[in-house]
This record gives sequence, structure tokens and C-alpha cells, in this order.
Amino acid sequence: MDAIQPRAGFPRPYRLCDLNKNTVFGIVSNGAVWPFGKLNLDIFTQNKTFYTIQDMERLFAAFNYVFQQCELQLDRPAT
Repeated sequence: MDAIQPRAGFPRPYRLCDLNKNTVFGIVSNGAVWPFGKLNLDIFTQNKTFYTIQDMERLFAAFNYVFQQCELQLDRPAT
């Protein structure tokens, strides 16, 4: 993800990423924009770029990046 901005003090209602040190990726949409972010241990970072449905190529590229990162984590041996 390009231009990721860290956010301090992100509340952690779940500790999924602590179980096996995986990064948790998040994608949300209000129908107009698609912001992407990730949670790694206690650090939440949000991509500065908000993707829109009008630029499908960039939106799908961002989805593809997230899915690739998840796949890499699944292929990594458990610690």
C-alpha cells in the first residue's frame, strides 16, 4: 500500500493479530469511497488514498494487494 499513515491509540477490541502475529487487513466502503487499512499488533495504519468505483483498475489493484499479503501470511510457517 502506498502512503500509509500511522494512527496512534487505535482501540483494539479484538486481539486477532496477537494470536499468531499476523497482520489484520481492513477494507470498508460507504458506496462512494473504499479506504484500506491494516492492524499489526497495536499499530493501525490507514492508506491515505481513498479508492473509488470510478477507477476500477486502481480499486481492484488495491484489493489484489491485500489478498496477496493475506496469502503470503498463510504460506508463512506458524511461529
